[in-house]
Amino acid sequence: MSGRETMARRDLGIKVAIGCIMFATAIFLSACRGPTGPNGQDAFVPDSLIPVVEWLEPDVDVTVDSLVILRIKAFDRIGLDDGSIAETFAWRISFFIAGDEFAGSLEDSARKIYSYRWNAARYPEAPYPLSAKVWDVTRNTASTPTIVVWVRH
Repeated sequence: MSGRETMARRDLGIKVAIGCIMFATAIFLSACRGPTGPNGQDAFVPDSLIPVVEWLEPDVDVTVDSLVILRIKAFDRIGLDDGSIAETFAWRISFFIAGDEFAGSLEDSARKIYSYRWNAARYPEAPYPLSAKVWDVTRNTASTPTIVVWVRH
């Protein structure tokens, strides 16, 4: 293995370790409500980079009648000490169908794609607004623009 490959593996390992540490820290602090400032506000603010989220499917204004796969690409960005930015997994993903929340699942870890299988056949004919929201471990959020799909049977 060349020196360059060894360094690349080491750097990847460091980025993964940082992501795991941030996730574990967020879980710990949310379980004990974390440190609070003098006025009772949350004092845990280590990250100002918001997650990135974008729609992949469905297209805007499509007509659906059965199973629809809602699909987004989403990831968090972590600032490293050397000034570079690493991408890591989003901590929480939710899809919203006409305001109702549904948990997304990781579909493709290499490309950070999340999805939700929506059975539109169970919904009455109407237009339905769809959106998705992503959280990182430090509670930063990002949302997709709302799109509308039409259910017709």
